[in-house]
Amino acid sequence: MTRRDNCNSKTQSTAGIFGQSLDLMTATETISYLRLDVDDRNPKERLRNLVRRQRLPEIKRGKLRLYRRSAIDAWLEASR
Repeated sequence: MTRRDNCNSKTQSTAGIFGQSLDLMTATETISYLRLDVDDRNPKERLRNLVRRQRLPEIKRGKLRLYRRSAIDAWLEASR
């Protein structure tokens, strides 16, 4: 598999995209981490709502949205 094929994979982790683990997660990884995909509602819309309404930290890289695991953990702890 070429580097181009790696970047086009929808399940590709950020470690593969950036060549190292940066404590960053894609939207799909974040949805799984926060367990937003456990019911019938749209998990991507639920993630967008958390970002908009509840200030879930997000990093924008062009069209790509990334989420830092440590920032999400701190956000979860602060919202308890």
